[in-house]
Amino acid sequence: MEHRDQIEAIVLEAVRRWGDGFWRGRDGFAHAWREVRQQLRGLRDTATSLVEDERTALQLLRGLQVTPSSNTVEATAD
Repeated sequence: MEHRDQIEAIVLEAVRRWGDGFWRGRDGFAHAWREVRQQLRGLRDTATSLVEDERTALQLLRGLQVTPSSNTVEATAD
C-alpha cells in the first residue's frame, strides 16, 4: 500500500469514528485531527517526515470538511 493511501485510510477512519461531530465545526475537527496525529506517529516511513505526513493528512481532512456528506466519505474509502 502506498504511503499516501495509508495516510488517507487513517484520515477516513478518524472521520468515520467521529461521525456527525466532525461536520459540526472546530470541536469535531480537532478530535479527528488529534486521533490522526496519534496514528501518524505509529506510521513511520523513512522516506517522509512526520511533518510531511501531518501536512498531507491535514489537507485530506480539510478537503473532507468542505463536503459534509457521509456519502463522500464512503465513496472516497473505496
